[in-house]
Amino acid sequence: MDDLTNKNKLKEGEWYSLKIVKHIEFEEEWYFVLETPFKTRITMLSEPYKSYSFKIGEEIQCKVDKVSCSGKIYLEPEHPFYKVDNTYSFEFMESKTIESLYGDTLDVLYFKDKLNNSIEIPSWKSFLAPEKYINLKVLRIKKAQLIAFPEDSPFITLYDDKQKLSLTFIEKFKNQTGDIVYLVVDQLGGLNIIPAKYFSLIEIPQNFKLNAIAVKHPTNNFFYIEPEHPKYKKGNTYPFVVKDIKVNRNTLNDNNIPEISLILKDDIFEEYKMVSFIENPPKLGDTMLLITLGIRKGVLQLQMSK
Repeated sequence: MDDLTNKNKLKEGEWYSLKIVKHIEFEEEWYFVLETPFKTRITMLSEPYKSYSFKIGEEIQCKVDKVSCSGKIYLEPEHPFYKVDNTYSFEFMESKTIESLYGDTLDVLYFKDKLNNSIEIPSWKSFLAPEKYINLKVLRIKKAQLIAFPEDSPFITLYDDKQKLSLTFIEKFKNQTGDIVYLVVDQLGGLNIIPAKYFSLIEIPQNFKLNAIAVKHPTNNFFYIEPEHPKYKKGNTYPFVVKDIKVNRNTLNDNNIPEISLILKDDIFEEYKMVSFIENPPKLGDTMLLITLGIRKGVLQLQMSK
């Protein structure tokens, strides 16, 4: 279900009017098939937007939220009520004291948007739960879910792109969707919530310190916090053994070379993934010398060595 930029002519950060052509099932997930202004077609998961009441034949406004390094396009349709970087009043639902995975407890506040989706915010010392409503600034909308915080909270920190940070891991907990996340504080006093799956480290103890950089989202003012890899240094070359190969012949580059997905393992058998267009793909068991480009969402970025 991948879509290529050069095939669809869609540009990152731009808004487009897309027509919903049909609704299809693929590998147990449902997708909208959308027609672009260039008469090409692109797919978008439909489940996150069931409350948007989209209909076949309707034209909807979508933003190209991101284009991956392999050319896959991520769309985010226009929210019926909210826009990024604007502030709105949200109804306070409840406050809960939950068990931290570090063995202590954490107070979490819950708010409700106009689609009855819940916004989860870990509390902090200077923030008291409101009686009924509070103003929250929408930092990002992803799969219809709002990421929003009070404007004067330590969750809203203005970084410079590629700014170096020193993180301290203060809490680890399961969020409302069941995903494990870390609550970290940087040297500026800013708070960030980082999914545990973004780290190659299996366990990070409480009060552990790790260097990172703030990376600006390509199409809005949201920042990802990218940690340093504990083992691999950026720009160095390391050997990896090919454990699995998948060829996606539906996704071709300009030279008609198919996209290759590789599962690689290192000398201590940790697994890593690389997606690339390789004219002469390796075989199972081959050793490849790869350059580490850094971290993206906790995933080690690898490139073939020349």
